[in-house]
Parts: sequence; C-alpha cells; structure tokens
Amino acid sequence: MTTDKDRFEMRSCVSLLLLLWFTFPAFSQSGGGKLMALESGVTLRMESQILEGGDHKFYLVLQTNDVYECANFLLENDVKLDGDKLIVRVRGVRKADPCSTAMGPARARINLTSLSEGEYRVRTIINRQVFKSVLTVAEDYYDFAIKKEDPSLFRIYNGRLNIIPDNSIWGLCRYTSAYDKAVAEKFMSDLQAAGARKTELPPGNYGDFYLHHAGEALEKVTGDDEYEYPFVYSFSGDLALVKEVMNAYRERLQLSIKTSLGEQYRNY
Repeated sequence: MTTDKDRFEMRSCVSLLLLLWFTFPAFSQSGGGKLMALESGVTLRMESQILEGGDHKFYLVLQTNDVYECANFLLENDVKLDGDKLIVRVRGVRKADPCSTAMGPARARINLTSLSEGEYRVRTIINRQVFKSVLTVAEDYYDFAIKKEDPSLFRIYNGRLNIIPDNSIWGLCRYTSAYDKAVAEKFMSDLQAAGARKTELPPGNYGDFYLHHAGEALEKVTGDDEYEYPFVYSFSGDLALVKEVMNAYRERLQLSIKTSLGEQYRNY
C-alpha cells in the first residue's frame, strides 16, 4: 500500500536531478502518421489515476479545441524540466495509423507524478507563442494556474486537483423511483454501521468526484425517473464488509464503489 509519505519521498528523490529531459506519451501509443501544424487553441485540465495497489498518478492533459476525423490523433510535445522551470513545447498534431472510427480532439497527457513539492514556472510554447502559468505541487493538491487566459488559444478547466487520501471510498447509488430515496439513505446508514465515516475533505475537484460541500452527498435527478446519490467516506476496515452491504441492496439499488487502493466494486 502506497502512503502519502511514500509518494512525498518518491517526489523528493526525483527533485535531486538538476536537469532532466523527458517526452511523455499521449493517450494513445498509436502513431507514425503525418505531423500537422496545430491550427486551434488548447484546453488543459488536471487528471488523476489510481492504479491497482493504490499507486496514484497525476497528469496535465492537453487537448485541441478543434475536433479531428480520428479520436486517437496525438498532440505531440516535448517537455523539459530545469529546476523549477517546466517547458512544454507543442510540436503539432500527429495523425494516427490506424485511425479510430470516432471523431475527437487531439490529446496529450504529461505525467507530473514524480515532481517534488514546490512551485514551478510553466512555459507552454504553441506556434512560437509562449503562454506563462504556474504549477503548484503540494502535499494534498496540484494546482495549475494560467496568469492570463485566452479562451480561444490557451485555457484551463479544473486547474486545481485535490489528492484523494488513503483509506477513502466513494461511489454512486442509483435508483429509478423517488420512493427509493429512503432505501438509499438506509444503505448509507448501513455503510456507516460497517465502519464508514463521513469525510472531512474540503470542497473541490478530486478527479473521480467533486465535492460541492465538505463531506456532503447530494441527491441528483439525472433524467426521467433516474436518481443519483453520490457519496464519499473514510474507511479503514475490511472491504469485504462494504461488498456485503452493497449486495444486500442488489434488488433496489445500483451501487458502484471505488477505493483509494484502486479497487472497484459493483452490485449489478
């Protein structure tokens, strides 16, 4: 199990490198096609991934504002880290071979997991234009702030990404009748009886979920006779108890749960 302390020590080791060149893969490894000029702006966002065993990964995602005929086109880039300066040079859009049947923007994903805590001056170069921003890496969050956004050329969506702490579980409770809200609340009560505790996490974006209020789950209507009840808890007990509670509601509720160990459970 990887703890927050382990992740901090791993980042600290990497910070000993004074100069590091690295090129990160985009979403798809397919490539080999023609490199085209980038003719649109770029939208950025922070993204996280939890691997099996609890290893957390953190990424800066870039995607074009234009949509291409293939969803697996790559936004090719080079990245250079020099002390507290991070330089991202977007080289263009690489056609994919074979081409995905769906349409979509070109994408790239830059792995930030190994960065040590601190503040980094980021320079993103697109078609000879330099866009300045600041990346803050803290113990419990990543924050990417653009000094001057240009909505048509360079913008950020969900620039602050909070880190999901160890011993966390979260998920969705779905049902198709308003009368089942009481059943959903009973499920939450049983989950707490099994050892789940209301989280004290602050509001904000956590990648897999978004908290509008500290530790609070709010029922949402997602369509005609469709209801969604998100939840987030702290849980350090036996996860077999969580699965047991979920399965007891198989007939009335659709339940899905993820854990900070990278595990996923469903009762349907």
